[in-house]
Amino acid sequence: MLTINQLGKIYGGRIPYKALENIEMKIDQGEFVGIMGPSGSGKTTLLNLISTIDRPSSGEVLIEGKNPYTLKQKELAKFRRQELGFVFQDFNLLDTLTVEENIVLPLTLEGKPLKEMEEKVNDVAQKLGIESILRKRTYEISGGQSQRASIARAIIHNPKLLLADEPTGNLDSKSSKAVMETMEYINQSEKTTMMLVTHDPLAASYCNRVIFIKDGALYNEIHQTSNRQDFFQNIIDVLSMLGGNAHDLSSVRIP
Repeated sequence: MLTINQLGKIYGGRIPYKALENIEMKIDQGEFVGIMGPSGSGKTTLLNLISTIDRPSSGEVLIEGKNPYTLKQKELAKFRRQELGFVFQDFNLLDTLTVEENIVLPLTLEGKPLKEMEEKVNDVAQKLGIESILRKRTYEISGGQSQRASIARAIIHNPKLLLADEPTGNLDSKSSKAVMETMEYINQSEKTTMMLVTHDPLAASYCNRVIFIKDGALYNEIHQTSNRQDFFQNIIDVLSMLGGNAHDLSSVRIP
């Protein structure tokens, strides 16, 4: 599904900054993969390169064998719109639209028939348990509901790859748990391939595996175990070795 070969990114300036160097990784169809690392490690840069928001300095990104960076600007915009789904920390919902109008936005941009949009929004809202808020404005709903609406918008067009950037960053622990359970459900029921960038070990414990980055290079990788508490503890242990802010999390238990 996703193959990254010798990916590198250097930001220019008087003193060039090497954000990523020689990144090699694969994500298989239907996998749910977490990316973690200290601030400045390069995890957001990696997400930006995969999402085609930024261009690599070296190497390649292949999504189902296609290198989006070989596409012309108009084709690239279409590729991003049709093949990728995005979930952001700050939800990125439009206040001027209802929740339903926000969710169907990708289909509206594609000029899909009204009947198809209605069927799809009802289907995805039912799956995510947000039917009751479809007619509401974004300022009338909670943070957790906003993020589930954001997830609904991200998956309504059946993207090949869903990219999530700190989706629980603005949520309390209860809402974070509900959002991660929603993402886990979508991954398992729809077989949607997902990549999650997060600093939150609890969020990462919902992934099949977690890849750790330090100083722009791959550092370690661990896989989900049958016991999520053990996996969560393994994530904490690696973050501690990385020098992350996990010093007071080692005794936390998954709620």
